Amino acid sequence: MPFIGQQPASVALTSADITDGIISNAKLAQDIISADTALGATPADTDEFLVSDAGVLKRMDYSHIKGGGKIGQVVTVQNIDTESQVANGNDTYFTIPDLTRSITPTATSSKILVISSLTHNHPVQHVHFKLMRDSTDISVGTAAGSRESVSWNFHGASNQQLGASIFTHTWLDEPSTTNAIDYSWKWSRHSTGTLYLNRSESDGDGLNYARTASSITCMEVLA
Repeated sequence: MPFIGQQPASVALTSADITDGIISNAKLAQDIISADTALGATPADTDEFLVSDAGVLKRMDYSHIKGGGKIGQVVTVQNIDTESQVANGNDTYFTIPDLTRSITPTATSSKILVISSLTHNHPVQHVHFKLMRDSTDISVGTAAGSRESVSWNFHGASNQQLGASIFTHTWLDEPSTTNAIDYSWKWSRHSTGTLYLNRSESDGDGLNYARTASSITCMEVLA
């Protein structure tokens, strides 16, 4: 600033020299933290928050405070029709029709909670079930001798042909992928015969018989 006579001594600017409210956001540097722009979305892991640590103002990444274990998505498949499968008795496994659910995890760290409910009928027979992730059986027991490693085993009573049995199954899977995954069930019968879903073997047309439903629900559990 031009002046006449002797140049005045330099004096440091203090907050008292600035009138309140005269500095706008447009006059502030872009690297300061302000509330001029709204985020409008879920914060990224590297987005920062201001916190008071015992009275000392510090910044902290969102990754340190975001909650884990939240459900990212829920998908389901329901089969309300009847299904039947002729088994050859050599413990060959068949995929249960119209009961496959696909899910695509959003992160490799996500887990998938698979909840299944199946109604079936196989009187006086050993029947095995396996939960499948694509072509891999999961939620099966450890192999021991000639025993079958399965997710569920069932042996019907002699009068089981009049009704259907239901089983529910829950498994927390860790696929470690962001590719689409298919979850399904396979079943087998120890002897030659027919496997039934959502109906009894007799399936008579009367009030003492019933039709049922089966389902698979998949939930992505975020890390």
